[in-house]
Amino acid sequence: MAELAEPADRSRQGRGWTLAECAELVEAIGVGRSLPEIAAAHGRSPGAIAARAVRLIPPAERVDRSGALAWLRARLATEPEYDWAGRLAEWERGRPQRRESARAARGARASAAVPPAALDEVLAEWTDRTGQRLAPTRAEEFLRRPVTAALAGEAAPTRRAAADRLWRRDRRLLLDDWLLECRHPGLGGRAPDRAAIQAGDPDAVLALRELLAAALSALPPRQRTVLAGRFGLDDGVPRSLAAVGGELGLTGERARQLQQRTVAGLATSDEPAARRLAELLRAGLGLSAAPRGGDRAAGAAPAGPGDRPAAGQEPAGSGGQTASRERPDGFGERMAGPGDRPAGAGERLTGEAAPAARLLVLAEALLPGVNSGQAVAQLARLAGASDAGARQLERAVAELVERRRAVARRRRRDAARAERARLRWGRLAAGIDWPGGPARGPAPDAEPAEPPVEPGDRSGRWLSHKLGREVRYSSQRVLDVVELLDAAPQVADFTEEPPVVTCAFDGVAHRYRPDLLVVTEDGGCVLVTVGAITDLALAVQVARHRALVARCAERGWGLLRTDGHRTLPDLRRHPVDPAVTSALATALAGGAALSWPDVCALRERVSFTHRDLAALVLRHGWEWRTGPYRLSAARQAPPADPA
Repeated sequence: MAELAEPADRSRQGRGWTLAECAELVEAIGVGRSLPEIAAAHGRSPGAIAARAVRLIPPAERVDRSGALAWLRARLATEPEYDWAGRLAEWERGRPQRRESARAARGARASAAVPPAALDEVLAEWTDRTGQRLAPTRAEEFLRRPVTAALAGEAAPTRRAAADRLWRRDRRLLLDDWLLECRHPGLGGRAPDRAAIQAGDPDAVLALRELLAAALSALPPRQRTVLAGRFGLDDGVPRSLAAVGGELGLTGERARQLQQRTVAGLATSDEPAARRLAELLRAGLGLSAAPRGGDRAAGAAPAGPGDRPAAGQEPAGSGGQTASRERPDGFGERMAGPGDRPAGAGERLTGEAAPAARLLVLAEALLPGVNSGQAVAQLARLAGASDAGARQLERAVAELVERRRAVARRRRRDAARAERARLRWGRLAAGIDWPGGPARGPAPDAEPAEPPVEPGDRSGRWLSHKLGREVRYSSQRVLDVVELLDAAPQVADFTEEPPVVTCAFDGVAHRYRPDLLVVTEDGGCVLVTVGAITDLALAVQVARHRALVARCAERGWGLLRTDGHRTLPDLRRHPVDPAVTSALATALAGGAALSWPDVCALRERVSFTHRDLAALVLRHGWEWRTGPYRLSAARQAPPADPA
């Protein structure tokens, strides 16, 4: 027809139709515009316009392309509110059935062209190998199947050798497996296991890639070149549409159209490798597929030898049901189950994320060099999903990949934090004093808890991942150490409620609770006190230290006194200028205590810090008090140095 000539403007050719564009098409038909005018306005060929118009008409009307516009124009004139969108949705829902009907018709024609003797030979070989004899009705069904006709077309020696290999390996002989083994030795039998693919099993991944290569090997050379180049199957480097088209003397747009038609053809192909690949992909999507090519006739007996249930179906009579719900966009949404958890994720995936995660596993094994979203979209189309469904999965995969990247980033941060904590705890552990020697004592029994710490500017609660609960802290320094203990791999457990210790100071007994009790991976228990490092030289802290040492010696524990970064031994080893030591010793030699003004006056003559002063107090056993400030040479037992 002259009116179907190609337009010069092809800006939309090969692109999917949207509902908005369909509405524009209906409006143009209703106002009486001609086919060439509509094609030019839409940037599509007249043939594409006519084909889309057919989809807006009820199938029962049996209108072809040549009469589609006239039928719609007449219908819109009498019924302006004609539900063309409902007819389009009905057409889309019926597409799988039409494909299967066409495939079944091709299979019936193929079976009719095969001599009956050749079909009988296939049945005899199957019976001889399996040792089972079918009832007459089952034998007739066996002979009518298109896959039987395809097997009859294979050379008898090839067929028998393939049957022997399958029987030895799997102890079963399914017709689809048999045909696949005949044409692609080694690929028949059980399909690669998705769990093994997800685990990166080399054999499963290799089998999956060989299955894809076998499916592409049956394509015409130009179509195979397009897919192999786009998927990077030959050299592992995916190429752009422009690069692939340049190899074939085509534009990038023409290469894209060829890729689209090739993928759609593979999804409905009768080639056994393509069928097996599509079944595996459908299982990943949770699709409920109809029997292919008439391989399972209506009213067939329960699945037995030679039968393969269609992907997503239970064998007849098994009482099972698929958990897949058909959707208008062409792919099923399976309810989340144990297989719906992607590698490395700690959450249950539902909705589009579940099939996207399953298909992503296959995409990463089949097309490792291709962008994840694009790879999943192409595999979804190979499984028979619509363009809208494939794009929806591509978006779901993009979100899933970003979540996995976020998890990976968090794990890297956690690993770096754990390594820093390991090194930091190692430095602090060098300052642990073991008064009772190297023996490790048991952890304490639970004791009544002190009144809970009220949250404030410097106190509160912090959730510990190691303990799985909130930990109370009384100061920011204590919180810093709690975070360290939570991250350090050398620490197995800790508590913020260690036993109470009683100490005597100035003749009065004081109850004192250390900040933390730590249990290390090697079984040791360590009492930890956290505070300003210079305060450890104060007289009250020295008295507490003696009580802590006695308790640790009694229990076989270690003692760590720290500010989170430095320990008591670090303070004792702090270097002090000899001139400072001499000046302070001279000032204290007369026996009088130094007040705060005295110390300030001394610091004007010789410069020193409070850390210098604290280190000298510990080394010489001086007594240092505050409130009021007093520094005297009165002898006090200095804290022991574990070094």
